[in-house]
Amino acid sequence: MTVWRRAPDPTPLAAHHRPLAEALLSDLAAVSRMRWTTLRRYTGPGADIVDVERGVDAIWRAGLIERGSKRDRRGDTRPTALRITEAGRAQNATWQAERQAPDHAARLIAALERLAADPDALPVPKRVLVLEAFGETKAVRVEDHRAAIEAAFDAPLDTLVRDWTSAVLTAGPAGYRFAGRAVDLRMSAPWYAVTGPVVDGLDGLWTTATEIITVENLAPFESLALTGAFADTVGVFTSGFLRRAQRRWVAGLAALPGITRVRHWGDLDAGGLLIHRQLRDLLRAAAPDVELVPWRMAPALLDRHPTRPLTEHDRRRLTRYLDDPDNPLRALAEALLDRGCKLEQEALLLSGG
Repeated sequence: MTVWRRAPDPTPLAAHHRPLAEALLSDLAAVSRMRWTTLRRYTGPGADIVDVERGVDAIWRAGLIERGSKRDRRGDTRPTALRITEAGRAQNATWQAERQAPDHAARLIAALERLAADPDALPVPKRVLVLEAFGETKAVRVEDHRAAIEAAFDAPLDTLVRDWTSAVLTAGPAGYRFAGRAVDLRMSAPWYAVTGPVVDGLDGLWTTATEIITVENLAPFESLALTGAFADTVGVFTSGFLRRAQRRWVAGLAALPGITRVRHWGDLDAGGLLIHRQLRDLLRAAAPDVELVPWRMAPALLDRHPTRPLTEHDRRRLTRYLDDPDNPLRALAEALLDRGCKLEQEALLLSGG
């Protein structure tokens, strides 16, 4: 079991530790926790892992992070994870505000709107976006303007902007041909990763299934895969909002002869509703005869499983969602607002649902 510890008497952070603290807190603010071994990414010229760990200790003593530790087989306590504290989030927000020029977010948003005129362009490579906005690739850190960009597009930043090759995790009776070679997805377990360049260059695609199950989060997707739910059905991990590779892959699968239905399982929250709508719009264009059905997303689940309270941001998103009469799952959106709560997919796994 992980034991989390905070500094009992926080002390001010020395100025020479600020560069590491800025980078670390910015990354920690975007995740629930970070593995201790991930600290190696902060090494570089003039700083080895020992230097980084000393800096992390100073950041911990300043009360900006918590350290998680476990006992190993010999009984020794070793650090295993990090997570940001409330003080750390406040400090990160202050530093971000200092780094941001007033027009940087607006210029990034305007550039992203221009590039996103082609839906297949999303997510846009980070450096391409910065180049479009400022004429050079290193003018700003896109992550510093996450809140403004996400509010403008009502979508997570990583579905709009990328800096790595994405892959679609898929399981079940399906396969493809690429560069003259045939691949059966059942050659790998619990899933097969199909990269974006492969999706773009397919020579052929097949399945013996009649339906597809799309799943928003990784743990529920893997749980279904490991329990045999995809023996006769194709399962696709959407990775939250569908990125370009996921959109093209699902569109190609849904358009295959024999596919009649897509079942989608997502979080019961504003994001889950928007992902379901994204799938609806995708299928309308790629496979209009294929039915989209929400699965394990009934409003009654809010009364039977552990929920979390809505934030003000959640309420604003749900209210905007209900303003559009064409949006699907309106009964679920109303139930979320009425009950003032939301439900993550993982809660159904915890309670056996």
